Amino acid sequence: MIGVVFDHGDDFFTALTDACHTHGIRQGYIPMFIAGVSTTKIVGTCQRLDNPDAPVWSHVDLTNIEALGGGTIAWTTPPKRSPPTSTSPSA
Repeated sequence: MIGVVFDHGDDFFTALTDACHTHGIRQGYIPMFIAGVSTTKIVGTCQRLDNPDAPVWSHVDLTNIEALGGGTIAWTTPPKRSPPTSTSPSA
């Protein structure tokens, strides 16, 4: 188990990717994270989807939020970076 601490101004995906590379993490599960975020984009929709299996591209921009969530980490092939492929924040 490792813990990752982000400093104010750190990019979430860059810092998490660096931690994964440092510790040799290629896949994993993030059971929970707690975050205070100054700016973020949350992908989602309030509308019914015509195709629930299709990606959702709409988002909302948020500032000064606190989030609680979880996610997964999966290595890309060829390896480019290993950020969470899925996160589920509750803002």
